[in-house]
Amino acid sequence: MELEIHRAEKCAALYVDGKLDRVGDVHLANERALELLGVYLVPDDAFMRGQAQLDRVAETLEEVQEYADYRARCLAEAEELERQAAELSARAKELKK
Repeated sequence: MELEIHRAEKCAALYVDGKLDRVGDVHLANERALELLGVYLVPDDAFMRGQAQLDRVAETLEEVQEYADYRARCLAEAEELERQAAELSARAKELKK
């Protein structure tokens, strides 16, 4: 398969084996080309591991998954704590009556 992307500022046309496949924003042509090549685009920031330094991103997909699991556990614990706090707040209001 031969891919060519022709760009004019923000607009692009993707040609696959000499035939037009996609035209529109550059990022759409790029995403389609990557899709055709079997590249998975994962809409998730877990590779940043909760920080903003590019030199501290996860080195492996295993590290990405470990952080994603850690974040899921933290979110679940936070939700449970919020639920408990709401119960305690409601109980406190009842006691103040």
